[in-house]
Amino acid sequence: MVSSDDPAAPALLPLAAEPAAAPSALGALVALAAMAAAAGGSVLWFRGGTTPPEPPFAVTAGDLGSGAVTPLRFATPERKQAALAALRLPEPRRRQIEALLDQDRMQLGVLAFTDDEVADGDKVVVSAAGVDQTVAINKGITTVVTPYTPGGTIRVTAVDGGQDIVTIALMTAHGAMSLKRMLVGDSVEVAAP
Repeated sequence: MVSSDDPAAPALLPLAAEPAAAPSALGALVALAAMAAAAGGSVLWFRGGTTPPEPPFAVTAGDLGSGAVTPLRFATPERKQAALAALRLPEPRRRQIEALLDQDRMQLGVLAFTDDEVADGDKVVVSAAGVDQTVAINKGITTVVTPYTPGGTIRVTAVDGGQDIVTIALMTAHGAMSLKRMLVGDSVEVAAP
């Protein structure tokens, strides 16, 4: 496990406050329509457009990799800055993560979550490389950009199950990959690329 108390993880500054929860995506049908409209701007920007996306990044199945974590690659400094901004961390923490990215000691990746049963207010904490981010998940696709240590793990911990059970899946280019059913406090580890 790679976490803030893991001696193998790169040292990071302590958080001054809890990171903001990533906004959740719209309902299934609305999400598809919204993603079609929004993805044009964000995907175009990652492929050479000029308008940076608002966090979280809009992704489609074509943008996702075959694994649970899609590594981000940056052709320009602006693209890297947009990905760092999606972390929603205090500026000193983002600068520290950027320095570790520049030293190839850390990478950024995207996880795309969906609630694979009843959209009942499931929330998880995504923890990797010393960064914890709370994410609310519904039936649409909810993305989270996270730093990770290559070859490490990303921990997903259930913090609110809506109806006591957290039932979520990670989206990949090949479809949904259901995670184990979790009670509040249960965790699952996902291998980082």
